[in-house]
Amino acid sequence: MSFAKRFTANALIQVGGKFVVLLISLANVKLLTSFLGVEVFGQYTTILTYVIILGMFADLGLNVILAREIAEHEEHEDVPEGTRSHFAVSNIFTMRLVAVICVMLLGSAAVWLFPYTTQVKLLTMLAAFGMVFMSLVQVFHGVFQKHLRTDKIMIGDILSRLGLLTAIGLALYFNSLILTWVIVGYVISQILQFGYIFFNIRKYYDVTVQTDMSYWRDTLRQALPMFIIITLNTVYFQIDKLMLSVMDSQAAVGYYGAAYKILEILVTFPGMFVGLLVPLMTKHYLYAPDNFEDVINKAFNILYSLAIPVAVGGILLAKPIVLLISEDDFLPSQWALKVLFMAVSIIFVSNLFGHILISTKHQDPSMLASFLGAFANIGFNLLLIPMYSFIGAAIATVITEGLVLFIYMLLTLYFVKRTPRISLIHVLRVMLATAFMSLAILYSPQILPLPWNVFVQAIIGGSVFCVMLYLFTGKANIYTLYVIDKS
Repeated sequence: MSFAKRFTANALIQVGGKFVVLLISLANVKLLTSFLGVEVFGQYTTILTYVIILGMFADLGLNVILAREIAEHEEHEDVPEGTRSHFAVSNIFTMRLVAVICVMLLGSAAVWLFPYTTQVKLLTMLAAFGMVFMSLVQVFHGVFQKHLRTDKIMIGDILSRLGLLTAIGLALYFNSLILTWVIVGYVISQILQFGYIFFNIRKYYDVTVQTDMSYWRDTLRQALPMFIIITLNTVYFQIDKLMLSVMDSQAAVGYYGAAYKILEILVTFPGMFVGLLVPLMTKHYLYAPDNFEDVINKAFNILYSLAIPVAVGGILLAKPIVLLISEDDFLPSQWALKVLFMAVSIIFVSNLFGHILISTKHQDPSMLASFLGAFANIGFNLLLIPMYSFIGAAIATVITEGLVLFIYMLLTLYFVKRTPRISLIHVLRVMLATAFMSLAILYSPQILPLPWNVFVQAIIGGSVFCVMLYLFTGKANIYTLYVIDKS
């Protein structure tokens, strides 16, 4: 099967899988917001945010390094030369295991410095144990991407969400849905996902514990820029919820967390899409510059063609979306969600520029964007949270993401010497199709009871957008949006 067909198949698997993950995640959030309430859901959000940040510290930049190293050694794994990749996978897995255990212990001690209740601190320590398995799963993503078997990643993700949903369902059945059982369910779900992923990774590599210190030193030296980037990215992507928990209240975190959950779900789509392109961009940048430019142009077209309607549609549907995933007491979340949908559109595009720099080995200068983004986000949150609470945190996120995108674009132009080209005519066509989509959303018939009718509005609006873009653009041009590589 050609690369184009395999890439398309993987893209379709991602879309289908993410749709399933979306439904399960929405079900989880709906149950948690409905039965925990605003303040306890805020505590749940604070705990998960804390352990996610710990997980990012344990990353060490190894995920990208492993994916890139495998891509640069496109050997057959069933011949002796393939042992290089087996060696790399085992050593990087061991490095991650050591790192994540150390981070878990340090993070469990550091949580006692925060002004949280004793229960929240103890449950954070328990969730940190689950984070160990979450982090170990992530290190294998590059392997599945290289072999174009992202269906394994998706199935693992689905198992994790189903595990949490099952735990919540059992707690409800026994009339004991409290925060403690939710965190226990989270830990079990992470163990379940790790078991599935580790079983499947051994079909490609016989992963063992290996400690080649010379390799560790070289790898850590290469990974250091990525570690700094990931750490700084975590600051500007997650720190707002922790700052809210300290500067405001757990209720404010609950409002913001409900809205932010939608952003987290949506931004995984461009992240996984562009992640699939990293090996291809690396290869073409080194050996086929014209093909490299063609790939980034087509990827850019796809991403901004999606970013514009997603942002506009999300703003129009913010209120029913909030009611879909929560209860009436979460209605203030809609204002944060409207603002965050603007950040979603920016993230769709900035993902590509960030991965262009990584795939061309210009991760060192890209640290500038992460550095400025992290400090800008902290500064804007310090300024805006006291004035506007969780809405201020949402505004700070939009400003920060815009700043990071601008810096990424400048760095790509300066270091890579190539940047995706934007067609103003195509942008106008997308905007015009989005205008028709907006009218379709606003005047969609109410077929289902509120807020479930949001699905009807989304389907009708999305269909109108696709049809109008097809009419405005033409079959030939539409086709080029989706053909990434001809090989």
